[in-house]
Amino acid sequence: MQAMRVFIGVFCSLLLLGWGMAMLPLPAVSVKKVEKTLLPVHAKWTYWDSTHQVYTYELACQRVLDTQTELAQEYAQADSTERKTIRAKAQEAVFEGITQKILPHWNETEWDFNGITRQPSKGVIACGYFVATILQHAGIELDRRKMGQASSTNLVRAICDTTTIQTFRNKNFAGFWQYLHQKAPDGLYIVGLAMHTGLIAKRAGKITFIHSRKPRLAGVIFEEAGKSLTLHNSKIHVIGNVLQNRALVEKWLGE
Repeated sequence: MQAMRVFIGVFCSLLLLGWGMAMLPLPAVSVKKVEKTLLPVHAKWTYWDSTHQVYTYELACQRVLDTQTELAQEYAQADSTERKTIRAKAQEAVFEGITQKILPHWNETEWDFNGITRQPSKGVIACGYFVATILQHAGIELDRRKMGQASSTNLVRAICDTTTIQTFRNKNFAGFWQYLHQKAPDGLYIVGLAMHTGLIAKRAGKITFIHSRKPRLAGVIFEEAGKSLTLHNSKIHVIGNVLQNRALVEKWLGE
């Protein structure tokens, strides 16, 4: 009986102790506020972002050619109204294919006056051969050797529609830039300079000069066109829009 009384006493004491602790206020807990990290906003359209080099160069070119095949099939079966729309798709496909898939792989490929490599980062490439190679790898039919060795002015005239060609002489960078910045539509251009040539891509206010230039280690570079010393210092600027050449686009579509 005495043991029973002891057990009941201990049990009641523990019960009262538990109830008392439950009634005590909880200590304040410091909650650290976690600030949300904002990721940088990237432009939807880029020219030379190396993060876009997901594919090998061969696969990058093949993807452009696959698009060419698909659009060519659509074009062959389309009526005159539909063909106008497909030509516009083709212009965009070539532009996007060159600037987003093909050109990034050529960044920093070395220059040489006699360079004729077909593979970026392997061998060396001259300025004219660089332009001709990029266009050819995007599915535009041309004589790479002939165009690669042509004078810069003749290269522009051979590829671009004559109605789009503008010429600025006497080291008139101001006039050239005013036309390119204010009047020229978005698109892909070839620019011929005194003893040099390259590509200009314009999209949504961004104008980039892509070319292979000396010294050797400079090679293929991507510059803001308005800040390019190569463009500023040239005595002549001859520029033409590649993809406004309807005959060239139709030929790309298999016509």
